[in-house]
Amino acid sequence: MTQTTKHPNPMAGILSVGDASEILGANPIDVQRLIALGEMPDTRNQNGSVVMRDDLEKYMGRRVPNLKTLRTRHGWFAHDCSLVERTEFQRRIRKHAGELATATDEQVEAAYKANPRQKPLRFTATPTQAMRDCFAADSTGTLFARSNSGVPLGVSAMASVLRDGALREVNRRLGRRGMSIGPVGGLTAIEAFYESPESFKAIVEAAKSALTALDVTFDESRKLPSVDRELSVATTVSLSSLSANYARHLAMAIDLAF
Repeated sequence: MTQTTKHPNPMAGILSVGDASEILGANPIDVQRLIALGEMPDTRNQNGSVVMRDDLEKYMGRRVPNLKTLRTRHGWFAHDCSLVERTEFQRRIRKHAGELATATDEQVEAAYKANPRQKPLRFTATPTQAMRDCFAADSTGTLFARSNSGVPLGVSAMASVLRDGALREVNRRLGRRGMSIGPVGGLTAIEAFYESPESFKAIVEAAKSALTALDVTFDESRKLPSVDRELSVATTVSLSSLSANYARHLAMAIDLAF
């Protein structure tokens, strides 16, 4: 339950976010993140979050779980070269398509007859085992890496896309378009993201819709004897079908991204 105080008062056991961050040896946004994640109670006054000293001491007694120093730039997460970009993820998955089972001519013909105006004709496909193995492979994948990252390729790509999706949702809430960054009314995008547990959860939930960008689509032209023109066919392998445990991988990606 949210508590209300008039102002930070260290003598009364009420600390500002800045006070708490100094005690933890962290940044104020790191403390806001801990509150948003539910590691410490969401306690606020009229000017924003405060931290009760008792709550901070209990958190420190738990050996400060989930505390990390965020790398930010212009009010949002800084570019993280350890995360796999969408295009790189899809490039690697495509390399392992092998004998991917696409729609038969009979299926294409039936789809065309059902809707001759549809362009392209769309189908889904079950990924090859090699594609699934690629999703689960370590994300490092460079000749110069000293050790594996321990993060599956697919999870790293999911984290990258989740960050982009979260920024779009934050901007929508702040009344901005596209991928804008910087403060609005004194509030940066990352401050809006970690403003409260409620806003954090809602923004992450909205960001999940961006993950469809990691579906892999194969386009082809198909000529059938019964049709007097070439037909465009799009076969999609969904992100969720590439994962052996999508719920677990999604949880890992959210933890990695935020």
